[in-house]
Amino acid sequence: MPCLHRNKLQCLQLHQGGSATTTLAGGKGSANGQLRYGITLSNGRQYTQVIDNSGNNAIPGTFSYRSGESGIVSIDGTSGVVTLQDNSHEDVNLEVLVCPSQRSITGGTTAIAANLDPVILGDVDLGSRRGHPFSPCNVGDTRTIEARMNTGGMLLGVQRLRAHLLCLSLLLLSMVMFQL
Repeated sequence: MPCLHRNKLQCLQLHQGGSATTTLAGGKGSANGQLRYGITLSNGRQYTQVIDNSGNNAIPGTFSYRSGESGIVSIDGTSGVVTLQDNSHEDVNLEVLVCPSQRSITGGTTAIAANLDPVILGDVDLGSRRGHPFSPCNVGDTRTIEARMNTGGMLLGVQRLRAHLLCLSLLLLSMVMFQL
């Protein structure tokens, strides 16, 4: 195994659908991303892409991976494949570790947002799809909040919708749904 002391990862990013992203979005258990990064070893050898577009590792067995919040985002410890499990209003840290000691490495942590899409009939997703769902606000502030609902192909007509933000949860006061 190459010597990895005093080395730094470069360009640690999460890729989803072939593009770098700071938000893992999609359905629970089905939205996947791949950690990608480069490294320069202490002997001067460079790997601009340790994990390629097909998920192949150029130096297998050298790195492992972990998530700061496994209930939100799970990560395969050997491949670096990240799977969305739940929403989060805070950043989730993903980390690349040096095997076998599970040692942290400079540049080996990146933070992402995690957002579930409404994939089940009747499911509603509130807030932005990219980044954190809600921007910070104070008591009494007024906000426009994106809402996405899985209607199963039915059109949604809303006559009146009111919601109050209570602590970290939303209370839906009223909504009328009909097919046009």
